[in-house]
Amino acid sequence: MGKRVLSVMVVMLGLVVGTAAAGVIPIYNPSFDLPDVPSGDWGSVADSGWSAATPSLYFVYDPSDPRFSGTNGDNANSEGVLPDGGQIANLDRKTVYQVVGVTQPYTMYTLTFWIGTSKSDGVGTYGAELLDDGVAFATDKDSGPVADSFVQLTLIGQTGASVSGDLSIQFSHVGAGIAWLDMVELSSEEYTLAPVPEPAGLGLIGLAALGLRRKRR
Repeated sequence: MGKRVLSVMVVMLGLVVGTAAAGVIPIYNPSFDLPDVPSGDWGSVADSGWSAATPSLYFVYDPSDPRFSGTNGDNANSEGVLPDGGQIANLDRKTVYQVVGVTQPYTMYTLTFWIGTSKSDGVGTYGAELLDDGVAFATDKDSGPVADSFVQLTLIGQTGASVSGDLSIQFSHVGAGIAWLDMVELSSEEYTLAPVPEPAGLGLIGLAALGLRRKRR
């Protein structure tokens, strides 16, 4: 298993000078343990507490079969390939999302999640996004890991002064192969800015410093 961090920042006129303590934002069913399905069976998006652009009956999966090495599936330990040994989500040609709160200004959001590839389904291309009122302010789109493995990924998004509404997390898959999802976590951290003087202001500061220097002479 590996890790990768992708950081997407909003450029503003200012410097980050301080941050508040990070807080965890609750996500419903982040490890896809609901609904509790029999070994090798499926649960729908509707029953999982997540939402989807197109409803699907094949979303939550108990992988107690040869798709992944080791002991996996419901009530299994973590000795298998799966990060927590339990159920996972199938992103095959799906876009799933969850509203997790209200977007806050001047806030850094950190989304962590695990993406996997089974033994036989082929490597899939996943997408992960942080959205403010349906508009993405941080995006990660890439191919999943090699066969029979999971990788932990981190997406960081930073808001500015203007925000619009609901804060959402969204995952998707396009193209060949299948991307599998597990263990989604989200945290937030407020920050403050020190304004950066505009060019005209910098010129005035320079003239003032020069005047003081001449006066001292």
